[in-house]
Amino acid sequence: EFAGFALKLDEELNGLTLGGCGSGTVIDHVQIHLGKDDGIEIFGGSVDLQHVVITRAQDDSLDWDRGWRGDAQFIAIQQDAGGDNGLECDNWKTDNEAAPRSAPQLYNVTLIGSGDPGASQRGATLKEGTAGTIRNALFIDHPVESLDVKGPSTVVQIQNEALSVRNSLFFGAGSTGDQD
Repeated sequence: EFAGFALKLDEELNGLTLGGCGSGTVIDHVQIHLGKDDGIEIFGGSVDLQHVVITRAQDDSLDWDRGWRGDAQFIAIQQDAGGDNGLECDNWKTDNEAAPRSAPQLYNVTLIGSGDPGASQRGATLKEGTAGTIRNALFIDHPVESLDVKGPSTVVQIQNEALSVRNSLFFGAGSTGDQD
């Protein structure tokens, strides 16, 4: 609770940071509340998440990049107006062809936005050529939009069926997303 603090401008500590953790690592029955930056950020590896609750993170709730290939199941995210994305999904920031490609599998995910029309908040931002599977998700009250797909390398992942969102429901989705 209340994890993290600003190291310097635009560099804060996450509620939980996982860097290169292997498949033998399982994060189970954990709650992160009111962190100063991301709730959980995963840098590569294949760590698995189960029964995780992230509430009121002040940036992204669950953020992955650099080739994370783990599984996540029974994830609940609740954002307030100060939060950004429920999910921020990246591959590699400088090289969209870097390997391994981020390709986690998420099942049974609930993402509840703030519903505040003044908040700049999305359910999930998919970018930098991430791949992955999102199934049985519930997206509720994201003022900007539920899903934001950014960049041609991410679109290629969708076209190749390496990135998909299926068997999911969307309620209270905003329609004021920017055009970048």
